[in-house]
Amino acid sequence: MLRPFAFLVVLAGLVLSLPLAGQENRVFSGQVKWENGVPASDVGLSVFGDGKELANAATDPGGYFMVRIPSSSRPSVLVATAFHFEGGVMLIDAVGTKEITDSQPANITLVRSGHGFVEGYVRLDKMAVEGAQVELRNKKYEFLVIRRTLSRANGRYELSGLPVGDYLLVSLKDGKKWTGIVSLTSAVPQVEREIELK
Repeated sequence: MLRPFAFLVVLAGLVLSLPLAGQENRVFSGQVKWENGVPASDVGLSVFGDGKELANAATDPGGYFMVRIPSSSRPSVLVATAFHFEGGVMLIDAVGTKEITDSQPANITLVRSGHGFVEGYVRLDKMAVEGAQVELRNKKYEFLVIRRTLSRANGRYELSGLPVGDYLLVSLKDGKKWTGIVSLTSAVPQVEREIELK
């Protein structure tokens, strides 16, 4: 027979363990490959849901990954990115996305950067704006920044090495913002877009 104090300790342990029992993890696994079918090693992989990153991991030498997220989270997309840093700015060299379903494995194909180019000037009241942040984001997953730069003294910006696709172009400076859509195609891989901050 348990003494009253021991009974309370056991009961408290059971009550405290109840919330933890519901905190199981969901596991997503698969392989990331380049367009030519070669496994992509050392590629960053993130799970996004509700507009924020829920978890991240990296692929192993065979391109395989496994990422765990709390079962209470609502993931929507897996994003694989190969990137490098240039001048303190992260540049994405290749990206692949996969809608999250309950089916496994989640295989992702990386699409390398292309020859697309977006350029133009950032202005405020028709005057050149220096130091405005200009970002090119994935149109469907706006939180995924593909390229980022700052406008020069004359307001000029350039974003290069882009694959064909539709993008969201965003510019910010001192609380002022501009947003527009840019489409790059194989027929029109270069786009000039003027930005007027408001």
